[in-house]
Amino acid sequence: MVMLVEDLRIRATVDTLTGLGNLSAFQEALSNMGARRRGGWALAMADVDGLKIINDTHGHLTGDFALRSLATALHDVLRSEDRMFRIGGDEFAALLQDVDAEGAADIGRRMCEAAASVMADFGAGLSVGIAIPEQGEAPAEFIDRADKMLYEVKRSERGTVRVAPSTERAAD
Repeated sequence: MVMLVEDLRIRATVDTLTGLGNLSAFQEALSNMGARRRGGWALAMADVDGLKIINDTHGHLTGDFALRSLATALHDVLRSEDRMFRIGGDEFAALLQDVDAEGAADIGRRMCEAAASVMADFGAGLSVGIAIPEQGEAPAEFIDRADKMLYEVKRSERGTVRVAPSTERAAD
């Protein structure tokens, strides 16, 4: 019975294709970060540039292989205290612990370089947007800021990283 419960827990929180945490695990981890709302950690949202081309040109099995290879490469560039999740088809999120904007950007660059090393042969890469949660900011707000940075990168300079500027909220 204990093994069955553990198996169900794993199935509920692990992405079966990549072995990374899934959207449910991401939401739980984000919720657990609640006490650390201001600074000290960052959210990196990442999106594969060109997965559709891989799938259309080489087939979905190759696309799945590319995603598995990417997941391994992304996991390998993170520090032991950071966590990587696959939150959608070609979307990933990382919770980066004990970082400032510069440190988060450095990790984001390493993520882009790792993606290039495993996906360049397919003509694909990775774009990353980062936000550092601010005092009083709800998770939906800093997720939105990271997402906006991600899509700015995708529009202007794919394969790079951008950190969201501070909103300079006044303390309540």
